[in-house]
Amino acid sequence: MRPMSQSSSNCRKELSCYGRSWRVKYFAPEQRKVRKDEEAAAKEEQLKREQARKREVEFRLKQLRAACDLAPLNKPRDSEAVV
Repeated sequence: MRPMSQSSSNCRKELSCYGRSWRVKYFAPEQRKVRKDEEAAAKEEQLKREQARKREVEFRLKQLRAACDLAPLNKPRDSEAVV
């Protein structure tokens, strides 16, 4: 048999691992916080994916224009736009 001090310390360690999930499961404020954190992370991930996609599109267009000996695409500024 294990001495009492060792088994109780192991039990505390196990409870500390599961304490957060228990609170999230049963307390509404914790659930709202987790949901809010997950939504923020999803928005950030989507923004990163969109930025990466835009960079990739610009890079591919630049390569295609160079391959076809076309002038690089210059985006007109708002003040120079033809109305």
